[in-house]
Amino acid sequence: MSLIRGSSWIHWPLAARLALTTTLLIIVAVTGATLLSGHREQQTFRTELQHQAGLLLDTLAVSSADALYSLDADFLSDMMKGLGENRQVVSGRVYDSKGRLVADAHDPTSAPGLQSDLYGLRLVSSDTTVFEWQPNQLLAGRAVIAGPQRLGAVSVALSTAPIEAKIAALQRQS
Repeated sequence: MSLIRGSSWIHWPLAARLALTTTLLIIVAVTGATLLSGHREQQTFRTELQHQAGLLLDTLAVSSADALYSLDADFLSDMMKGLGENRQVVSGRVYDSKGRLVADAHDPTSAPGLQSDLYGLRLVSSDTTVFEWQPNQLLAGRAVIAGPQRLGAVSVALSTAPIEAKIAALQRQS
C-alpha cells in the first residue's frame, strides 16, 4: 500500500512505522529537554536577581540605620537619589518605623508620608526579606533593625528586563 493515499498506519511497512515512531519520540524528548532546561535557567536567573536585590537591601539597611534612628530625611533622600540613577532599579523607598514613606529614589523631593503605607508596614513587621514578582519587576524589601528596635524598612524594585533578555537568548539557541 502507498503511504501517500492516507491508508491506516498499521498497514505501513514496519520500517516506516519504526522510523515515524522513533522520529516522534526524538521530537518529544528534545522538546521536553529544551523546556526543562529553559525552566531551570529561568529559575537560576530569578535566583540571581533575588540575590542582587538582597545584597542591595543589606547595603541600604546598613547605610540608612543611623539616619532612620534620627529621622534624617535629607540624608535618606540623598542616598535614595543616588540609587535612582541606577537604570536597573525601577524604584527604591525608605519607610519609618510606622511604615510611612520617608524617601523615594525616583522622587527625591517628595515630602514624607503622613499615612502609613501598607507595603511599608508589611516590611517593618517582617522578619525576613520580602520578594514579590510582578510583571516587569522584582519588588523586594526588608526591615531595618538595630538591636531589638525596628527603625523602619527599605525596598527596591529591580527590572526583569535582563532576565527576559537572557531567556530570549536561550530560546533562540534552543
